[in-house]
Amino acid sequence: DSILDGTAAQAEFANDEIFGFEVPISLPGVDGHLLNPRNAWDNKDSYDQTAKKLAGMFAKNFEQFSGMGSTDYTKFGPKV
Repeated sequence: DSILDGTAAQAEFANDEIFGFEVPISLPGVDGHLLNPRNAWDNKDSYDQTAKKLAGMFAKNFEQFSGMGSTDYTKFGPKV
């Protein structure tokens, strides 16, 4: 409901260090534990390793879009 009623836009957000997207810290009616993907993992080290692996996969995939005549989208991708 927070998205539909607009309260999500007024929430406080934290930045994901690897992927760069913003994660709401709390939303009415939503368990805060579920909002940040890292907090949903029992093993935080495993999450960190998996996130870095996924970020590397994204970065490698972005390579196909580089070169002459292309817009450099790598600045929008994850930080590896």
